[in-house]
Order: sequence, then C-alpha cells, then structure tokens
Amino acid sequence: MALAACQKIQLQTADSDVAVVEAYITPGNQLSLKIFRQLMFENGDTTITYINDLEVQVSNGNQWFTLSNQDSGIYVNPAIQIESGMLCSLAFEYKGETISAETNIPTKPENFSSSAVSIEAFGFTGNGPPTMSEPIALSWLNPDEDYFLIVVENIEDSPTLIEDINDDEDRPQPVFRNTPTQNDNQDLNARMFSYYGTHQIILFKLNPEYAALYEQLSSSSLDITAPPTNIVNGLGIFTGINSDTLYVEVVSKK
Repeated sequence: MALAACQKIQLQTADSDVAVVEAYITPGNQLSLKIFRQLMFENGDTTITYINDLEVQVSNGNQWFTLSNQDSGIYVNPAIQIESGMLCSLAFEYKGETISAETNIPTKPENFSSSAVSIEAFGFTGNGPPTMSEPIALSWLNPDEDYFLIVVENIEDSPTLIEDINDDEDRPQPVFRNTPTQNDNQDLNARMFSYYGTHQIILFKLNPEYAALYEQLSSSSLDITAPPTNIVNGLGIFTGINSDTLYVEVVSKK
C-alpha cells in the first residue's frame, strides 16, 4: 500500500517545496515513514526529491522518539512499540514551520472468515460461457461502519496463469484489491483470479484519512484539485492500519 506522489496541483496555488509524508503504521511492524517534496506536473517535475536530514519525532502516546534517517527520505526507529488503540503523533520542523499529524491505530478486524478455502477456475475456451463456481463469501464484524479494504495476492514463487498469455507485457499482476468499504462482507468470484495456486486474502482495517486519500487517487488524473491530507502544514498521510489474513487455493476445474 503506497501513496501516489504524482498528484496534479494548480501552479497558482501550489508550492513545490511542500513536505509530503507517507506513513502507514501497523502493530508489530517497525515504524517507518518517507518524506519528499511535492511533484509539480505542470512545471515539468518528473523525479521525486526526497527530504533528508530532518529531526523527525514520533510519539506512541507515552513518549516521543527521534527517528533516524536512512537516506531516500526514509526515517525509522525500531524501538517504537506500536499496539492497537494507540494514538500516534508526528512532528518535525521544515522551512520554518512545524509539520505535524496524528492517527489512531485501529483494532484488529474481528471474526474475519470465508465460506470456502478453495475455488475452481479455468481459462476461456471459446466454446461459450463456462459454468461459474460459487463465489467465496468473505465476512467480518463491522458494527461501527469502519472502513475496510480487501487485498488478494498470489504468493506462489512461480504462479501459473489461468489463461494463456504469450506476451509477458500483458501478464496481469498477481494482486488485486477492492476500494475501501464500510460494509461487512465481500464476494470473490473465480473470474477475479488470474493465477492458480495459494492466495492470501488480507483484510485491512483503515482510518477515514486513508479512505479519503484512496478515493481521491483512484479518480481521474485530470482532476486539478488539492489532495486530501491529514498532515498539518504539509501533504500526504500519517495513518494507522491493522489487518487479518486468510488463505484460499485456486485450483483447476476438473
């Protein structure tokens, strides 16, 4: 899950020297964030400029930690322990202003389950539409109408295509996803899958700031609007995420 840095901004209102923050904070993983300058497409910008050598601090709700710069705009601190329910805060100085943000770390999705652990798939034969397998029904608890995102990824070392494709450039990606939803269920049908083998189904629980950014970046690139952000005096996203994972096997229809 990555932030698209190529948001188109009007030159009359935009500033190319604005700090953009990209941080997705998950329990149990090392806290890492990236800081770079805003791209200006109308001004001919095509290369991301990373911002290094900042004194970046993050709080886990109990104490503040200083992050170390690993070049390429990446800042980390493995000592920060992230847990569900924490309120995390960010702060650093840039161009005479304090850049800041805060986010809650969501709880893990509850009762994530699937109606099956395998699904039959088959390539197009040209002999008319095939009989489809029953879709896999995914469900989880969502009494508060929180945001969730499903990501499905083939995890085979050398996955086999369901349909033969001769041109490697046309090979589909081994991963697909839905848009953030406030529902508590989703179906996966056989035609969504491009490869046989084992797939991991990751259910991400999101904060509203991620859902807003995802919606904006999924819209037309012709939209000349300021992107949504939860960064004060900057752009980008500083957000907590939690997840649970199931597995499904895509097999050849006999």
